[in-house]
Amino acid sequence: MKILFNCLVNVKGGAIQNAANFVAHALNDSSNQFQFLISPQVMAVLDGWGVSDPAIHVLDHPLKSKSVRVSIAAIEREFCPDVVYSMAGPTYFRFSSPHVLGISDGFITHATRDIFFKGRSLTDGAVFYLKTLLKRLYSRFEGDYFIFQTDSARKGYCSSLCVPAKKSAVVANAIGKSFLAGFQGKGSVISSDVVRILCPAADYPHKNLDLLFPVCDLLSEGGAGGGDVQVRFVVTVDKRSGLARRIEQTDFSSMSADIVNIGPYSYDSAPEIYRESEIVFMPTLLETFSTSYLEALAAKKVLLCSDRDFARDVCEDAAYYFDPNSPEDAVNVIHGVLEGRYAFDESKAERVINKYGDFSIRYFNLLDTIRGFLGKGD
Repeated sequence: MKILFNCLVNVKGGAIQNAANFVAHALNDSSNQFQFLISPQVMAVLDGWGVSDPAIHVLDHPLKSKSVRVSIAAIEREFCPDVVYSMAGPTYFRFSSPHVLGISDGFITHATRDIFFKGRSLTDGAVFYLKTLLKRLYSRFEGDYFIFQTDSARKGYCSSLCVPAKKSAVVANAIGKSFLAGFQGKGSVISSDVVRILCPAADYPHKNLDLLFPVCDLLSEGGAGGGDVQVRFVVTVDKRSGLARRIEQTDFSSMSADIVNIGPYSYDSAPEIYRESEIVFMPTLLETFSTSYLEALAAKKVLLCSDRDFARDVCEDAAYYFDPNSPEDAVNVIHGVLEGRYAFDESKAERVINKYGDFSIRYFNLLDTIRGFLGKGD
């Protein structure tokens, strides 16, 4: 099968790593023929791995210039692929070949209207909502077939945009082998005077990290862990962000719960970041498939996350859930861990990790799904 792989809009976050992993696997796949449309950000990861190939074409975002779109069309015309697979959409380009489009933006697929206004003014929220609506329409027009990472995302998108079931599929995310290999030693052991709770997220309003401030207040009022334990939330936001400034301006000196910001971390340093924490806390209001869920379970950490369908789809019974709009409920589950009522369950975590596997499994699942769309079989 001749496949034109497109990841020109994969320019930040985990989308870059996912695209780089796909390219690395595809270059070792002799049963298919590939050409690659790669963003500079994905290419930077591949360069770090020492990966290069004449089939790789590094281009800017399709919206940046007409010359980029002309180059895309020329590459497709010359290669004449059986199918184009774009890892993330919208792509802002209408391919001539059958187009399988991955959709991993939760705002496009299954966001409720109130989330658009979280942390935004009425005007900003309305503008954001309209821009997202435009993205949804772009993606629906561009794609012939659609791949999602969770059932929640698939159902939300297909029901609202009238996508037939036979033209959509779910291929879940996965965890990289290099990440799993980075973990050794103990998991969650709540025995120190300072309990570190990792919150791996950027400072986006829907990540709901502002919940940490009332949670700290409530933990301090009741005496975290009976008053003999300091609870420390560790966030990973840009040091110029609004949350980072708020943390700097807050006096935690008399409190038994505080927040520290270590700034964004690289994929390579992730194992160490997780290893230094006892609990992972994710109060997000919207997610498609965060690999942080799998990373926490692989690191053998107690995982506390939002009681939402998108989280339960991934974590099942390997996590403990709380209402992300209730600081009191969040405090209750944290106390459950500190008091020993909630603990890491290795068998449940292992079952979830094995369900998704590593990226090599995801790669072959993606190809099987694409073949199924095209009716090519094995």
